[in-house]
Formats: sequence, C-alpha cells, structure tokens
Amino acid sequence: MASTHRSRLFHAWLRDIGNDPLKCALWGASALAIAFMALQDNLHGDLQSFCITASASLLAEGWALLRLYYASMDLGGFIAAVGLMLIAMMSPALYRPLLGLWAQGRGPATVAFLLGYFWVWLLGCALLLMVALLLVSFSGSELAAGLLALLAGGVWQFSALRARSLDHCHLQPGAKRSSLLGPAQAGGLGVMHGLWCCATCWPLMLIAFCLPAVHVPLMLAGAVIIAHERSQHLHA
Repeated sequence: MASTHRSRLFHAWLRDIGNDPLKCALWGASALAIAFMALQDNLHGDLQSFCITASASLLAEGWALLRLYYASMDLGGFIAAVGLMLIAMMSPALYRPLLGLWAQGRGPATVAFLLGYFWVWLLGCALLLMVALLLVSFSGSELAAGLLALLAGGVWQFSALRARSLDHCHLQPGAKRSSLLGPAQAGGLGVMHGLWCCATCWPLMLIAFCLPAVHVPLMLAGAVIIAHERSQHLHA
C-alpha cells in the first residue's frame, strides 16, 4: 500500500515537471550536471591525497596542506567544477525566484540574477572547501570529517537563524515586479538570494566536499531534499 502511494506521488511529480517548462529546464540541467560529474569527475581528486593520520602538529599540518592545495589549484577547473555542483544541486531550488523573470521573458535580467547567485556560491564553496580540507586533515579520514559535517548540519538544521534564512529564500519579487527589473537590479537580487541560500544549504555542500567518493549521489540527494523543502515551505 505504501509503495503504491509513493508510486502515485512520483508519477504526479513527473507530470508536474513535464507540464511546467521552467521546472523541466531546471531539473533537466540538474540531471545533465549530475550525469557529467558521474562520467568525468576530477573535482575532489586532490582532496583524497590530503588524508593524514593524527599527530601532535595537526594545526600546522592542516594549514600547510591548505596552503599547498590552494597554491596548486587550477582556478578555471575549480570554477567549472563548482559550477557543475551548483547546477546539479541548486537548479531545482531556483524555480520560485526565477518564475517571474521566466514568465516575462527577461533574458538579460535572468542571466544577471544567475551570475550574482553563482558568484556568491563560488566564494562560499571556496570557504567550505577550506573547512572540508581542515576537517579531513584534523580528523584523519574523510568519513570522520563527513560525520563531523553531518553533525554540524544537524545542529544548524534546527537553529532559528537557519529558519530565518530559509524564509528569506522566498522573499523574491513576483511576476509583476520582475517585469520592471533591469540587469543590475536582478544581479543584486541574485547576490542576496545566493547569500540566504548559502546560509540555508551550506551543510549539504560541506558534506559533499568531505566525502568525495560519494559526492555525486550526495548532489542528487541534495537536489531532491532542497527542492522538496522549498516546496513544503511555500505551502506551509
């Protein structure tokens, strides 16, 4: 009985996406990014080499490894990899903020919004990758670092600040106001939305950075969790 109910919900969800061009485009972009990462994944190769055993100089070793990692980083590759991760996990969650711009056919404003959103998350991911490297270095294993990130995310999930951040993720202009937005205003809104979105979702990205071996399925799970949470929040 429960499996039949879940099957009906899944088919209803597929029909909902298929009947909405914007949802279809966002979920399609997410699926393509996940497939590309699964077939050609080089993002976290260096992270795996930084696993060390515990020692008396954890802090010194952690910062030394961190400096080495960023000194040898391919910036273009990092931007491309983070972009793929964002498309994979966050695209479905952008349905509501993009709805007004999409309905009005505001191409330049939509691009400006996405650029503002992307650059905020890019900086956030650089910081989260730093935290992940230090967690792996200090804990001595990716699994331990992932568990620490999961624990921090669990605490954050039930915090008042996180709930406030989630509320702000929905304070976007409706279709009428979106028609009046220029690229500069839309870019500013993208930055603000990116800040609140980072504050809401950073644990999922941190866990993915800490567990490179399984970060592709984590991206898929994150996309579903975030999209479901935003949908439930809108109807609360």
